[in-house]
This record gives sequence, structure tokens and C-alpha cells, in this order.
Amino acid sequence: MTESPQGARPVPVLAGRGMAVAWEGEKAGYTDLEAVRARPYGKLSLWGRENPPESYLVVANIALTPFGALVRQRDEGVVPAALDTLIVGVPKPDLAEAVAAYLNSSLVRWYWAVRLRSGVIQGYYAHIYPRTLEALPWPREPRRDLLDRLAELYRTLEGQARASRDNPREWLSREVERRIENGAVLPLSAPLFGLDFTGWQDRVPPKDLRVDGMVLRGSLHARLDLRDPDLARFVHLLLTSLAAEFVASEDLQKLFIPRDYKDLLREYHVREKAFSRAKGDFLNTLAAVDEAVFDLFGLTSEERKHIVERLGSFPLDRLRPRYPWDVEEIRPLRAYTEDRFK
Repeated sequence: MTESPQGARPVPVLAGRGMAVAWEGEKAGYTDLEAVRARPYGKLSLWGRENPPESYLVVANIALTPFGALVRQRDEGVVPAALDTLIVGVPKPDLAEAVAAYLNSSLVRWYWAVRLRSGVIQGYYAHIYPRTLEALPWPREPRRDLLDRLAELYRTLEGQARASRDNPREWLSREVERRIENGAVLPLSAPLFGLDFTGWQDRVPPKDLRVDGMVLRGSLHARLDLRDPDLARFVHLLLTSLAAEFVASEDLQKLFIPRDYKDLLREYHVREKAFSRAKGDFLNTLAAVDEAVFDLFGLTSEERKHIVERLGSFPLDRLRPRYPWDVEEIRPLRAYTEDRFK
């Protein structure tokens, strides 16, 4: 795989880590189909056909629970290829969007978790096999009006997935990076802030960080008075957006803070409100998908209630699909604590 198109027959490729519910993901790079064909035992799968499909379904190979997306033709004029971290399927053309919606339903989550799940790794993660997807139930004589309803809902989900990708945390990280490149930042240990770091004597996971007024806390032996509630909230947001295993005192002291952090924080809160509405719309559409799928199978109100309550209780409540706003660029902490241009 290469970052740019190379070779005789390059196509963009998608990866399992980049996809989410109704979101096939950004291209992970490019691959040359002719180079793949020339390799020993090289197989092109669907892309070896004379007329490859114009669209196909993808499901992540390793995930907390099955979820799917429909991949369509892109700006390059070709349908992207898929790495082996994705399971690929080609449904009948008149069923593609309905099946894509179905794969993201609570009924599929429940049936898979209770009847079909196997191969657990990394705690709650599991392999999702093609044979497992083939074993999912499908009505013998599905009502056409309900299939059309599911197709309509999936098209709505696609649009909402694109809108919900505008994650305010991603925006904040990009803006901080831009200011670091322009030199419009100061380390948190700069005299301008006048902070005392002696109260931070522990290495704390970012998920344990919390803000109490002007104070950033991490544990009994990790406390930093930032003397400004806006600065405290900004530092907390930044640290919890990064891929850091632990935050130590030296990390805090070297953390770059934009000079206009107050303006960035105000803009962040505006974007967060709009983003909350986008997330709410997306989840409401998923709830409508659930009802349409329940109708498709003719489930009673008691059966619907059982599935919803079972998925909302331990341990099945841990098996969440990946939503579009969960797909973020991994940013290491050192990128925000080291001068990359000196």
C-alpha cells in the first residue's frame, strides 16, 4: 500500500479501523492491482473480475459488534478496494441499502452476541467471520415496503454520518497543530502562566483526568492549579484527545498552549452544541432502523423490549458499534510537547 497512486492500476483502499456505522471510512492509501496480481498466490477478489461491482457491503473483521457500511464509487471513478481487515459482500442491487441498514440494527447485535459470537480477543473484541454474517436471520418473504423504508433510512444515515464526522475534538487538535507550526504557542511551564507543578507527582491515564474549577486532578498525588478555569478546561480537552498512555509532570510542563486558547475554547463549545445535535439525529435514525427491522420480522412488543433491555445491560452494553464520531486520527502526546521545527 502507498500514500499516493503508483503502478499500472492503482486504486484507493479502505481499512477496517477507519469504518463505522454507515461510514466506509477515508481511504487508507492506494494499492496497485497489477502488482497484487503478480505476487505469488496474489488474489484480487472482487477486483479481479472483468466488471467489478459498482458497490458492495463491508463489515469490520475485528470489532465489538457487527456494523456495516455500503461502499460506493468515489471521485476517482472507481470503487475502492478493501484490505483484509474488512469482510466484503455483494448483495442484490435492490437489497443493498436495506441490508446495510439491517446490519446496523439492534436485532443483529443481539442475535450475534447471544447466538453466534466466538473468538474473543483484546477484552471484549471479537473476530467477525463471513460464516457468522451468513448465519444472521433474514425473513423468508420480506415486505417490500419495509425494505424500501430501510433503504431510505440508510441513505439518511449516510448523510448524517458525514455530518457527524465534524468532531469538535478533531477540530481542536488540528487548530492546535496549526498554531504549533506557526509558533503561536507557549509551553505550560512558561512564566506567563506562573504555575507550580510540584503537586503533580503521579503518572495518570488521560481517562482519569478531571477538572474541578481551576484545578486539573488525576489522582491523590496528581493535582495542578491552573489559576484559570478556561485554561483548566482547555488542558483537559487537549490531553483527553491525545493517544497518551500516561500523563506525567514533565508532559504537562512541556505541553504547548496556543496564545488564543480562550478563543479556541469558545469556538469549541459552539461546535460541540452543533455536534451534539448531529449525534442525536444519527442515533434517532438508528432507532427508526430498529423499529423497521422489528417490523420486518414481526416481533411483538415484548420481544422488542427484551432485545433493547438485554443490549442495555451488562455485559452486552459493552458491545457498542463504532459510530462515525468515534473514528479519530491517533495523535501522540509528544507531538504537542516537543518542538518539531528546532
